Order: sequence, then C-alpha cells, then structure tokens
Amino acid sequence: MMTEHKGNSSAHLAHGGRQALRVGLLAVALLVLVWGLLGAGLLDGRLAPSISSAAEPETVHFQEGLNSYAGTTDTYINRWFPDTSYGWYNTMSVRAADYMSSLVRFDLSSIPNSATVISATLQLWCTGTGGQTVDASAFRVVRPWSESLATWNAADASVFWGTAGCNSTTTDRLPDPETMVVLSAASRWYEWAIPNMVQAWIANPANNQGVILRGSGEHFVQFSFASSEYWSLDLRPRLSVRYVDGPLSTATSTATATGTFTPTPTSTSFQTFTATPTGTVPTSTHTPTPTATPTGGPGNVEIRIVPDSRTALLNEMFTLDVMVLAPSGPVDSSSVYINFDPAVLQVVDGGGAPTNAIVPDATSLPILLLNQVNNGTGRIDYVAGAALPPAAPPSGYFRVATIRFKAVATAPGGTPVTFSFGAPRQTMTLYAGLNNLGSHTDGVVFVSASTATATATGTVPTATPTHTATHTLTPTNTATPTTPAATATWTATATATSTGQPTATRTSTPIGPTPGTVSLYLDPSPRVATVNEIFTLEIRVNASSQAVDSGAIYIDFDPTFLRVVDVAGNPVASIIPADPFSVVLENVVNNTFGTINYQAGIPSGPACNGVCTVATIRFKALVPTASTPLIFHSTVPRRTRMVLGGINQNTNTPLGSVVIGGSPANTATPTATTPASTATPTRTPTATSTGQPTATPTQTLAAPGGVSIALEPGLKIVTVGQTFDLTVRINAGTQPLDGAQVYVNVDPAVFQVVNVIPDLSRFADIVSPASWDNALGHIGYAAGLLAGPAPTGSFNIATLRLQAIAPAGGSLIRFAFHPPLRDTKVAYQGAQWRPTSVDAIVLVSASGPVATATPTNTPTPTATPTLGAPSGTLTGRVILEGRSDHSGALVTIGSRSALTAANGTFTIAGVPVGLYTVRASRVPYLYADKSGVVITNGATTALPDVGLYGGDCNSDGIVDVADMVMVGMAWQATPADPAWNPAADINGDGIVDLVDLLIIGSNHERTAPTAWAIF
Repeated sequence: MMTEHKGNSSAHLAHGGRQALRVGLLAVALLVLVWGLLGAGLLDGRLAPSISSAAEPETVHFQEGLNSYAGTTDTYINRWFPDTSYGWYNTMSVRAADYMSSLVRFDLSSIPNSATVISATLQLWCTGTGGQTVDASAFRVVRPWSESLATWNAADASVFWGTAGCNSTTTDRLPDPETMVVLSAASRWYEWAIPNMVQAWIANPANNQGVILRGSGEHFVQFSFASSEYWSLDLRPRLSVRYVDGPLSTATSTATATGTFTPTPTSTSFQTFTATPTGTVPTSTHTPTPTATPTGGPGNVEIRIVPDSRTALLNEMFTLDVMVLAPSGPVDSSSVYINFDPAVLQVVDGGGAPTNAIVPDATSLPILLLNQVNNGTGRIDYVAGAALPPAAPPSGYFRVATIRFKAVATAPGGTPVTFSFGAPRQTMTLYAGLNNLGSHTDGVVFVSASTATATATGTVPTATPTHTATHTLTPTNTATPTTPAATATWTATATATSTGQPTATRTSTPIGPTPGTVSLYLDPSPRVATVNEIFTLEIRVNASSQAVDSGAIYIDFDPTFLRVVDVAGNPVASIIPADPFSVVLENVVNNTFGTINYQAGIPSGPACNGVCTVATIRFKALVPTASTPLIFHSTVPRRTRMVLGGINQNTNTPLGSVVIGGSPANTATPTATTPASTATPTRTPTATSTGQPTATPTQTLAAPGGVSIALEPGLKIVTVGQTFDLTVRINAGTQPLDGAQVYVNVDPAVFQVVNVIPDLSRFADIVSPASWDNALGHIGYAAGLLAGPAPTGSFNIATLRLQAIAPAGGSLIRFAFHPPLRDTKVAYQGAQWRPTSVDAIVLVSASGPVATATPTNTPTPTATPTLGAPSGTLTGRVILEGRSDHSGALVTIGSRSALTAANGTFTIAGVPVGLYTVRASRVPYLYADKSGVVITNGATTALPDVGLYGGDCNSDGIVDVADMVMVGMAWQATPADPAWNPAADINGDGIVDLVDLLIIGSNHERTAPTAWAIF
C-alpha cells in the first residue's frame, strides 16, 4: 500500500499504518463517487472499465539468446547505399529525413492466438548518436522481408519495396505510426509502446512482418542501436508483452471498496536484465559498490544510478537512469530524492534548456505523484507508484525514471550524483506500505573540456604501427591499383594484430572516468609523392592504452593539391573501409571542397586495443607543393572522435602532410592487378565508360518504379554566404522519356535561389521556363523533347544554383509532389507518372573553408546583399478550462517560447522564418499542438484562440485514474496543508475538491495533443 506525506514543496512515501489506510480508503471512495456520478449522468465523460478475465495476466520478454530464444530478425536499410544489406551487422541505425530505417521482427508463436494484449513495448539500447535529437516513429510492416537480403530498394532478393525504403503505405507498411519516441542520447534504453501491432501479430501470425522505425525531425543526425547480433546479450532488442489468454470482459460499474490498494502479484516470467560490469576499468577513482541504505529496510531491493560512472564533455547532454533491482519480490512505489552539484550539472529537456522535471518511465511505475527539479539547489524529488490492479507491480530489474543532464562546467575529478536519505527527503522503495530498500549505488560524472584542436605535434613514432608490409612497397607498386584480394591481405594482418592484444570482456558499462590517450593519425606522414602519382594513406588509431570500438573521422584537405581517386585515378566519392572497423555508417568524399566524412565501427568481437587501421585513403597528387596539410576536423558537426560503448574518448589528432615533387614518377596508365595474382600487371583498363546505360530507345514501357529523379550530390557541406550547385538528374534505365516537370522545395530561412540553369543536352525544348519564389522556397521547371529519339539512361535536365544565408545542421532540399499545381512527374508519349525521388541534404556551417574553384558559367553578381537572419512574430491566446486567470501557460515554437498573461495572450518575437508546429502546455492540462504554422520575414502570424483541457495532473498526456488518485491524495487540501499538491488543484481556486474531480470526469480518457481550438 502506498501512502504520502507532504511538507512545503517536497513529498515522500513513508511506512504504512493508519495514514496509509485512510488515503487508500479515500481513493477508493473517490472512485466509487465518480462511478456513481457517471451512472447518474452527472459527468460528461466515462471512466475506463476495469479489466477482468478468467486467466491471470502474464508478462513475457523476448530477447535473442536469453532463455534459448532465437526468434529475432533485424536489419537496417540505407538510402545512401540502396543495394547494400546490413542484416549481419551488430548494430542498426535510424537517421533523420528518412535516410536510414531499422526493421525488427520477433517470433511470437509461443503466445496463443486467443490471447488479448494488455500492453506491449519494444525496447532498444542506443549505442551511438550524432549529438542532436531525432523523432523515431514505429510503423507496422505489411510486406515480408529478409533479414540477410533486405536493402533500401528491395525487401528480398527478387521482391522490391512498393516504394524504396519500405515507403509504400499500401503494400509496404501502414501509413500511420503507432507511436513516436524522441531520441536524444546514447547509452540508454528507448521504448516504443506497440500493443496494437502485437495484437495483430498474435491473432494472425502470417501478418507478423515486424516493425520499421523511421527517423524525422530538423536535425540530420543518426542513432545506432544494438541488434540481435550485438555482443552483449542483455543489450539486444527485446519485446515485452503483457497479455491474458482469452478475451477481456468489462466489469460492471459497481466498484467494491476493499480498504487498501495492495496490488496482487501475477505469475510473470520476468527475465532479470542485469548489467554486471566485467570490463577492465582504467585507474579507478570511483568504485561502484552497492552501499547499505541507512533506512534499514526489511528487503533486499537495490536502487541504482545507471551508469554509475559517466564520462562527458563540457556542454554535452547525456542521460542517467534510476534503476531498481528487486530480485525476490515486487515494488509498488518508489520515492527517489537525488542531490547533484548545480554548478557542474543541470537537468535539461531534449533541446538542452533547463527543465523542472525528469523523464518518467510509464512502464514500471506509471502513476506519477511528484516530479520536481530545482536546478538552483541541485535537487530532484520524484515519487511514482505501480498501476492499479489487476496490473501486477514490477519486480526484477526495471527503470523508475531517466535524468537528462547537461554538463555546464568541467569536473575532471568527478561530481557526485547521490541519493538522499535524510528526512523529509528519504529515498525508499515500498511494497504494501513497507520499505524494502536494502542498498543503493550512487553515481559520479567526470566532465572534461572539449577535445583539443589538432596541432602539428610531429609524426607518430615509426615503431608504433605494426603493419609494416605497406611501407616496404616499391614506387612502382605504389602506383599499382589495389584489388580486393590485396586489400584482404593487409586486412587479415590488421585483424590478427588487433585480436592479439589482451582485451577485457566488453559490457554495457562505460569504460571508466579517466579514459587513456587515443591517437588517430595518418600513416605514413609526411608522405613524399610526385605529380600524377597515386598513393595511399592509412587512417590508424593507437588504442594501446584505451580500447575503442567505433569512430567518427572528418578530414580536410586542399583540393588544389590532392584528389581522392580510384585505382585508375578517377575521382571517387568514398574512401576504402578496413577491418576490424567494417561497419560503415558514413563514407562521403567531396573533392570540390576537400572533405572526407567517415564513420565506422567493429561489428563483433573484441574492441581495438592496440594499433588498428580504420580506413585507407587513395590520393592522386595534382600540383607541386612543399607541403599540403591533412587536418582532422574537430568542431561540431564534423567533430573527429573515437568511441567505446557509445562513450566519446579523448582523441589526439596530429597533423598529416604530403610533399609533392614536380616530376611525375610514372606517366604510364595505371594498371589493374587481377585478384588471383600479385605479379606484374597484364591488363590495362581503357577509358571506355562501359558501365553507363546505353541510350538505345525502346518502345516498351518499363514499370514506373524503374525511373528515379535525384538531386546530386545527395549530401553537400557549405558555409554561410557560399553559392553552390545541385544537379537535377534523371535515371530512366531502359525507359524512354520525352518530358519532365520538376518542383523543388528549399528552406527560405537557410537558402536563396540564385539561378536555375537548364541542361538542353537531352531535353532540348523548355516547356515551362524556370521560376522560383525566395519567400516560399519554391522552384519550378519543365522541359521535354518535341522531336527526335527519346533519351534513356541517366542524364541531367537542370542545375539549381543556391546561396546559403544561415547555418543549418542539415537542411533537406526535396522534390515536391503536391498535385495539381506542384507535382513532380516524368512523361513518355502522353503517359505521366511520379518517379522515385532522392532528395539532398545540405549542411551549412557559420564559417569554414571556401572553395577556390568557381564554375566557369557562374554569373558574377554586381552586388552581394547583406542578408540578416529573417524572422517574424507569433501571437495568440490560450484559455485554461475552469479558470479565470489564464497566466502561466507555456507556448513553444522552435527554440523560442513565452508564458501567457492573465488574459491568456502571448507574443513571441524573433522567430526564425520557417514552418513550425506550435505547442501550448501547462500543468495540470493536456497540451495542444498546431502544425503548419508559417513564420514570414518581418510579419506577425496571429494564431486562433486555443483551449486547454484540465485533468492531466501527472503530465503523462492522458486524463485517467492516475490523475484521480492524485486528487484523492490531496483531497480537501489547501496551500497551508502538508498534503497540498498544486497539480491536483485543477481549477486553481486554492482547494482540492469536487470541482477538480468533475473536471477529470468530464475529460476522462482524453489524450494529448488536443486540437488547437476553443472548447
């Protein structure tokens, strides 16, 4: 049984007794009262019927490798590499703008088809993040797919997706997601509630094609999750299903007061997910040992900060979980009081702004009674209880809540995050009113400054690398192209070297508070080459003092002197991956601006604990120079770093360099070595481009899905003020085309259109001249061929010339499909259809390298306008149900917000130009959202009035019995009473009474977000 004592603004759970009985009886009486009112028709609303069944509810957990379960299939699909399968990888990824999506399926045949699902939760462990937030939505998949063969283009070897990326809402997946979760940090669990999907899968196993997680949001970043092949069994994907065998029946509306709220445990086959540290921790300044809790509780329950040791960089956001280990009995409530140093840490929301609440866990203890953060004093007060019967209280290993911190000052010696046990802030876990907490584990956070900028510190000692075979090649062999067979030779050597190092067993526990030095360098450096010579540099990591399992590497080079090429010297858009870092997450080369973006990790086995090769760069020397530098970029968003278990390590990045002499070492055509031989090359490649599709027209119409239109390059990095080009390219395959109409949308707050340049080489007739609107960010163009053979294959139809006017972490430039006026289509002989589209992402930095080469056809403007950051103003009014004072509602648009005045009005100035979703919220009300709000430069956007519905006392997005319990706990209380809780005083009249209860009854089961309208 759960009781509550409150004093001032704090509250805690205490031992049972008469007070507990009084509160329990009061809550039951309130339930009876409301049900009676409903029966009499006095409340405009309804309460959820209680659940009854002949069978007891059962909870099962599916996780690959645990309890001999082997029914998980998962993979991810990647738009950048549309024909690559990742089913064997030990991680899977979700990236914004629908560039990477994860597919997961569980075999649920052990659950009877007659079962009725009460709840179902998909849980994924995040192994890495790009540092911003991504919205990950869960869609039910309806097309069968193969774990080993699924790609962006195809679901199986011979079956393509209806729309690439599993994006057909008729044949691939359902159109609407069942749930959405905001991804914000690594090294933590994320949960998606998917009971409807699971119910459909259990009822008809043939319908079980799993779930796809698709990313969206304004930040073009990527999150990685442990897959079913992950090395730690405890961190693999898991699905928790609570069900009863048979249908649920609805109880009558006559509730019986039983005197207490003591939950009855059910027969639950709960797998205890422990995370026992087994890895070797460097020089220890913090030993996470469970400490006997001074309350002297009768049980053996332990409460923990997880991870108990966390390393963070200054200004980094990260999360800590409050976990409970209850191995031998249930817990029906928990009172958590935590102290932290506010000079070092601040509790923040997903956007990094200070907040007054932590993140509840709606699965284990969903009834929220208190959630309060004071960032001024460094205190967290959190109280939550288990769901009401027939739901069973949790046991085993479960999460109570999640704390999202931001490191605001350095603490190299560690700053503690500790539980409080002094009255009135006494941390406890309870069951049936008795404190059963026996021990606790505090946490510590080590905050270091950002990784130092790379400086020229000299080359790495030559004795450090172990792969010496590469450096003994003759100059002739240096220019010889490397074949896959040759690559495999040195890869095997690198793998053997890595695995020969003594490594500890890896677990999910962070590597420790004081990571050793990791050096990332180019080998050899300096490299001496001659003009036109093709040579390789290896990216190597010296991890002898600190193991690593992945890395993000960003290199800048001068394209005047160097170019990344293939074996024949042709420019390429990627570098060469290497074992053991064979899971490639990003591999993009821009030879125009001289940038290399590369992310990779180790798919399985031990981490690199010595000298390992991460990747190989093949350069061609272009122009003589005494020395040209190769610099590891060290600032966001291109911050070079090596990682272990999702934790960034301190990474030293010495400068690399290349010296280019004036005389070519070898002017002969580079030769290609056959895979079976390492002897003198015998086959010389010709310049014939045999890989290009032929332009022979055919009168047979191909399937419309065989034509695609793309903006190239798909990923571009520019700086503010820079003018750049994107090419509109059609890939028609064997399908002839005689026309196309193209509509493109850009963000006018980030880009301005300078020109649209037609390409008349294939479509020689302009049907509709190019036009653009820089206020709306719209571009339109149509062209075709009125006479002559219709082109096939790949060809360009136009070039978009844009100017970046504001920074953007990743702005999507996309084709528009909005009939009837702006609908991108291709045509042949009167037939029209929509092609598959590939959009572009442009990252705009505030400052950086400026391209030295200017396209010859770029018109020189007579004057360059100085463009400030365009912005506008938002106004409106929020009405709070049941109140005459409408102040205190928070209205948020993008990164800006304001509080309403007493009459409910608000004004937000300085909002950047763009398209937004606006949110209005206030405790204890359901929040409301309005999407499609357009802010234009220099203008005021006035929103219609909105009314917020009352009753969501615990801010979980639904008005339900849990809110009624909160009102019951504070019944008849006023601000002077110990039991006072302002969240229970819904109408704000200073007393918790029947009026507040009636508001809950009238809005029962209403959920957020509500419509942007008046009641």
